[in-house]
Amino acid sequence: MELLEPSSFAPFGVCLGAPHTEPSRTAGASGAQLWLLGDLEFTLKSPFAGVVCSTLERHPGETQTFIPIDGGSSIVAVATPTDGPLPDPATFRAFLLDGTRGLMLHRGTWVRHFYPLGDHSDYVVITARRESGDDVDNVDLAESLGVQFELVLESTAGAAR
Repeated sequence: MELLEPSSFAPFGVCLGAPHTEPSRTAGASGAQLWLLGDLEFTLKSPFAGVVCSTLERHPGETQTFIPIDGGSSIVAVATPTDGPLPDPATFRAFLLDGTRGLMLHRGTWVRHFYPLGDHSDYVVITARRESGDDVDNVDLAESLGVQFELVLESTAGAAR
């Protein structure tokens, strides 16, 4: 038996862990760094950038799955899928992720991921998208709808609202 390492496991698949190379790209508003790993896109070090949500994106043709790998807590902001080009602010929600559970987004769900509660959060992202501009709609909430959302942690309930 041997320790699972990227080089020794390469003939069989992809070892999921923090890469030690430069990122393949950086996501727009969130500043998250992304590495392409075979059929997966690995998101690493989504940097702390405050807790005001002023942008959302959606992927109409694909689901996205996010699996935490560092155990850190973060917040994800979502709004239900819409037929039109803009999200419905009345459906906006924020969820506290404690680092023990992943999530899968339905096709077309509006999302702003992630707001780490520490200096960063690390996730493996499973998506069918091959290029960064494929199947993505972005919206500036302040510019398009005249709104933005401040995410507030309630100390007694421990939940985001």
